[in-house]
Amino acid sequence: MALARKSAKEVTSGGLWRVGKRDTGAVGNVSVRVAGKFAAALAVRQATLYHSRMTPHTQDVIAPSREPAAQTGPPARTTRIDVGVVDVVVLAPAPVGRRDRWRVLTMRRATGVRCTGAWEVVHGSIEPGERPAEAARREVREETGLDVLRLYSITVNPFYLHQNDCVQMGIVFAAVVGATPKVTMGAEHDAFMWRTPSAAIKALAWPREHEAVRHAVQLLRHGDAGNVEDVLLVP
Repeated sequence: MALARKSAKEVTSGGLWRVGKRDTGAVGNVSVRVAGKFAAALAVRQATLYHSRMTPHTQDVIAPSREPAAQTGPPARTTRIDVGVVDVVVLAPAPVGRRDRWRVLTMRRATGVRCTGAWEVVHGSIEPGERPAEAARREVREETGLDVLRLYSITVNPFYLHQNDCVQMGIVFAAVVGATPKVTMGAEHDAFMWRTPSAAIKALAWPREHEAVRHAVQLLRHGDAGNVEDVLLVP
């Protein structure tokens, strides 16, 4: 290109610019034709960058792209994480003289509902506007008819639901009830059984509920949570 003896830089009102150099190597005059401080500053900066990279006898034209570079990379993830369910290990005091302090309530899923025939602890969804502890007390009342005397926050069990591409965070509670509880089942279950912790772990279908039982009976092995009572007991 024949750019010898043209101005060193021109900035047009459309935002395009050209850079040329005299064949003697001298820096030419800078002409800024776009009104405003931003255009002037841009012109000076680009001229400085140009001259720092070019040799004295080089003639060239630099034309930056008007279009932004295309975005590359993997598509955005669609899997979501939701704190939407509670698991409640319902505990009643074991008969006097027994080695284990607690009995664990296990319930069998009824015909016509999900996981028919599976044994589980109390489980349910957190309703809109409801706190997890409120959901735990409500689910115990709805599924068993029992009143919760003390409620403890125990742990969190995550699990994946492929049906809606969601990782659910199940908030685990232990609910202590009276020594002679009378269970009234809801429509989701057709049988219940009070078991020792070890027997409950063998019967329960979900490994995450095995862990929930272990955590609950370990933390409450003395009848309450001992030195961590102030942290785990839900008001």
